[in-house]
Amino acid sequence: MDTRYQWIDIFCSLAHKMLEFEDKPAELLRIFRYATKTAESGQARKREGIDPFSVLAAVAADRAPSASGRAALFRLQESLGLPAMAPDHYRGCVALDGSARWFLPAVAQQAPHDLAYLWRLARAATLGGRPAVEPQWIDACLAIHGMNLTKLSVGLSWLNPRAFLPRTDGTRRYVLSRGFPTLAEVGGGATYLRAMDSIQRELGDDLVALVERSQCPAAHNNVQPPRGTGRSEGTRAAPQDEALAGIVRPGVPRFFAAGYHCEDRPLLREFAEGRYWQVPFSVGTTDPAGLRCWRRFREIRGGDGFLLKALPLDDWLITVVIGIVTDIDPIQGRLQFGVHDALRYDGPLPPTGRDDASWFHSLLEVTDPKTILQLFGRAAYHGLDDAERAAVSQGAAS
Repeated sequence: MDTRYQWIDIFCSLAHKMLEFEDKPAELLRIFRYATKTAESGQARKREGIDPFSVLAAVAADRAPSASGRAALFRLQESLGLPAMAPDHYRGCVALDGSARWFLPAVAQQAPHDLAYLWRLARAATLGGRPAVEPQWIDACLAIHGMNLTKLSVGLSWLNPRAFLPRTDGTRRYVLSRGFPTLAEVGGGATYLRAMDSIQRELGDDLVALVERSQCPAAHNNVQPPRGTGRSEGTRAAPQDEALAGIVRPGVPRFFAAGYHCEDRPLLREFAEGRYWQVPFSVGTTDPAGLRCWRRFREIRGGDGFLLKALPLDDWLITVVIGIVTDIDPIQGRLQFGVHDALRYDGPLPPTGRDDASWFHSLLEVTDPKTILQLFGRAAYHGLDDAERAAVSQGAAS
C-alpha cells in the first residue's frame, strides 16, 4: 500500500466486503444505521436498502482525526470484520456533504432499477476498474434522481482510487492548468472513461496524487501546461478556461539533465522505466550541492526538455533516456516526463553552455545550442513554431 494515502486500504477493503451484501441491501442498511447512528434520521427512515457508494460517502465525510470523529469507521470495521486500520489523514480523498451523500434516492423518488444499477456499477468498478465498466452503466446511474457526474465520479474514486478520478471543480481546474480540458468536456459515461484514459496516459498514472495536488493552494502547483499540448477530440477550451491554464514559458523551452554515476545503474533504470526523477537531497538540506539542486529544480516547467544521464568515466557521458517534462511535484522534488524520440549519446562530455553547470552535478541546465541538438534530437523542437525552430537551428550552427 502507498503509505502516503492510508485511506485507500480501508476504503478498498470496505468496497470488496460490501459486495457480499449485494443481494441483501437491507442488511447492509441495518449495519450502516448502527455504524453511523442515523437510525432515527429522516433520511434513513425513507430508505429500505443502501448501496456501496452511500456507505463510503458517510465514511469519507467523517474525516476528523480523533477517535470520536472516526467512530463510524470503527463501528463498520467491527461489524464487517475488516482488518484494515483507520487512516490518520485523507489526503487525495474527496468528500460529499449533506444530502448529496445519499446515492440511492428515498423510496418516493426511486425508479425500479436504481438500486440494481448502482450495485452493478459498484461491483464492476471495484473488481475490474475502468476496463470492466461499460459507459452505458454510468449513464444509467446518471439518470437516477439527484445524481450528477461530479457525485458519481467521486463515488467511483472511493471504490477504486487508482482507476477513477473525481470530476470536481478542483480537479477540473488542475487538469486544465496542465493543458488538458478533458474533464471540462465530459458529459457522460463514454467521455468520462476516455478522459480517464487520456489523463493517466498524459499526466501519469497516480490519480490520487493528482487529486491531492488539486487540493493544494495554487502556490504549491507550479506546473505549467506543456508547450504545444493538443486539445482532446479537436476542441478548444473556452476563453475563461484558457485564462486558468496559467502562463506557458515564452519562446524556446529550457533543457535540463539529471542523473548519477554509472555505479547507480539500478536507480537510473528505475527512473527510466518509471519516467520520473527525484531530487536526491532532503528539502531542509544545508549541503551546497543540495541547495544548488533544489534551486535548479524550481526553475523547471512543463514542456521543458529533460534527460537522464550516466557518467561511466570522468570525461564521458551516456544519455539514458530523453523526454519532455509533463508533471512536477514541487513539494516532493519529483518530476514526470514523457519519453521522446532522440539519438542516444555515448561520448566525451560536451559543453553545457553555463559556467555554473557541470555534468557532475545531480541536476544541471544545458544551454549550448549545439549540445541541445546533439543530445535532445527532435525533442529540442517540441512544441515550437517554425520561427522558433529556425532560431534554434541558427543558434546551433553559429
